[in-house]
Amino acid sequence: MSNNHINDNQDKNTVIVLKGNYQQFNRLQSLYQSGELEKHLDIPILGLQGFSPRNDINSDSIASKKNPTPKTSFPLNNQGLKKVLNLRQWFYNNFDSDWQLFQVVAPTAYRSTSDEIFNEAVTRAKQVKLDNVVTIVLVITLSPPNEDDEVDIIIKICPCESYKYLPSGLKITVLDELDDVFEELQANEEDPWLGLRFTASEGQFSINLTLEEVTVKEKFEI
Repeated sequence: MSNNHINDNQDKNTVIVLKGNYQQFNRLQSLYQSGELEKHLDIPILGLQGFSPRNDINSDSIASKKNPTPKTSFPLNNQGLKKVLNLRQWFYNNFDSDWQLFQVVAPTAYRSTSDEIFNEAVTRAKQVKLDNVVTIVLVITLSPPNEDDEVDIIIKICPCESYKYLPSGLKITVLDELDDVFEELQANEEDPWLGLRFTASEGQFSINLTLEEVTVKEKFEI
């Protein structure tokens, strides 16, 4: 990691800003949690926070694949976007309050599907209300970026704790940045969960959850 700049805040605490990648931040965080970082620097450390510099998308495509489908590129379209969740922030432990640990949001579903979560992955879950009666759980798992800065993504939907199966007819649709359908699955009777897996580089995609006449849309940036 390289030193970017140092600021003094109003409380006279020193803020040191470092530039680096996810793996370097992960190592720094391990040293901080173990107390080794304070020992090496010989100064008290009040906190450690990571952030992604990606405020804008600079790439001209989002590349995705669902094994064994070949990689597909989607052109960017930034017109008329709703609030977009930057998933790369998860690698720096920055989570929206709606996104909690999978095992907390849906412990039963977690126990039945956690064997598919790969090592060093980041997983978060969110309850999604489809109407006044039906609430499901949306789960997203991310692998750390590879050498090509691509992230492996697993998307799952599962029922809340009070139900064993997903509502029959529930659809999950992944759309590219032009709102064209990339992948779609529909729940049958007695489906405990549905899942999709693909790889993405930079860009945006969205997930539609549809039950009868109700559709909830979630937008993401990677």
